[in-house]
Amino acid sequence: MQSSVHTIRIRTDDADEASERLAHAFGRHDRVPERSGPLGYEFFAVGTRRVTAGTTAVRMGSTVRAATTGPTLHLPLDASAVYRLGRRELRAQAGSAVLLAPGHEYSVRLTAGSWLALRVDSALLSEALAARGRTCAHGWTVDSLAFPLPATAASSIREAIAALRALGKSGAGARSPAVAAAELHVAGWFADLLPDARALRPATAAGARVALSVDRWMRHRIAAPIALGQLADVAGVGERCLQKACLAHWGCSPLERVASHRLAAARRLLLQAAPGASVTRIATECGIAHLGRFAVAYRRTYGESPSETLARGHEGARRLRGARRAQRPAAVLPQRPGDTRSPARLLAG
Repeated sequence: MQSSVHTIRIRTDDADEASERLAHAFGRHDRVPERSGPLGYEFFAVGTRRVTAGTTAVRMGSTVRAATTGPTLHLPLDASAVYRLGRRELRAQAGSAVLLAPGHEYSVRLTAGSWLALRVDSALLSEALAARGRTCAHGWTVDSLAFPLPATAASSIREAIAALRALGKSGAGARSPAVAAAELHVAGWFADLLPDARALRPATAAGARVALSVDRWMRHRIAAPIALGQLADVAGVGERCLQKACLAHWGCSPLERVASHRLAAARRLLLQAAPGASVTRIATECGIAHLGRFAVAYRRTYGESPSETLARGHEGARRLRGARRAQRPAAVLPQRPGDTRSPARLLAG
């Protein structure tokens, strides 16, 4: 029987490689180092379908743009970070943690150092909370926030990593009682660690539908002007209700979500731009009217300027073209029997 426990190991000096491999495992991940040189990135994670715990170490500070797929704790050991979610700012350092809600896109400025992380499935967390007498009709969702940690938190995550690795070595299957017990134990510790009522709110299907409906609508219209009242009309709710739904589901206001989509679209176009393309033209195509504000917001989100991204896209395209030329087979010119001329002589006629 195949084990239900999986491990992921990454060791690289290349930020693009780290981003690509993490995106494959956990969803979109965009990393820009603070300077050129070897990144010194090391990552190890072990987990099941519902729980993942891991460690990260990096020798160079970076800006990362990402989102989680389940409630996640980041614990800096000898590093610090500033997270931005819309206009909110969360700070983490040794002795504290950041709780990240699923779906909340964030940008984080990380210093060099090491981290621990723990992610649990939302339904599993609701199950652990119910076992502690905290029930809710549609389960619970968490909010993104920073909070102080007990001194034992780091050792508890390391114990979770060791327990999951032991399960993997034992070959325990997905339906194994041992796996289910380990998952619930880790989720229970996660639930007990949540600081107070600020971290939890009842999940509502109606709020999720409202947030998802306006998100689909705005994604296809980012080039056009978009107003809050327009989004409320699309969702069929009042502006206040729309604000609450988007803050709960995305961690930002509706118009901040529009701005996030525009920045992401501009980044894709900058990285894929043909020679001769300009930042101004690409920004305009994405519905961005104020170029100065765009440049500030873009650097804060991605850790580099739009022009630096454009130059990186052109450099990547040049490397790709060079690699393709190197892979082309050499032309084979026909020779008549007894013709001993070199290929160069044959080309010359």
